[in-house]
Amino acid sequence: MKKLIGICLLTLSLLVACSDSKSQENSPVESAEQITGCWEMIVFPEEIKQKINAIDPWPIKYQWFYFSEDGSLNTMGSTDAHQDMTAADLEELFASSPRDIEYSIPKPGIILTKQLSVKQNLVWISRFAGAPLSIGGMRVEKGTLVMSLFSEKENKPLYSRFLKRMD
Repeated sequence: MKKLIGICLLTLSLLVACSDSKSQENSPVESAEQITGCWEMIVFPEEIKQKINAIDPWPIKYQWFYFSEDGSLNTMGSTDAHQDMTAADLEELFASSPRDIEYSIPKPGIILTKQLSVKQNLVWISRFAGAPLSIGGMRVEKGTLVMSLFSEKENKPLYSRFLKRMD
């Protein structure tokens, strides 16, 4: 439990360190209702991405996520931006896709994902940015979902994804 609290504090400090605002209050993800829907990963320039992430286990530049009401998570990646992609497009695309990843929120601030095909469970420390952030000169809006994987061994974040909600 002490490690988990330390990890949560590290996530919070990462968000504060990346922000121009010292008065922001980040809030943990507390329920599936808060994240249900479509999200698009914010694409940072490579030099900024390398400062944020010690590792990049999913190096596909453009990524989209659909957290469904039934507790399944679908993802899609592309080397192309697909700037015309809408939430409705993603929902339609994922409607016929297999449900290989499940998610739950066992505690506030934690999203647990379980990929069934490879038996991989990941614990994501998850918060909403409480104020707009400036990361390497890029503006990240209030409400951005930040999901971070941590190294227990090194007690620091290894990978963080910043997701913006799609309309």
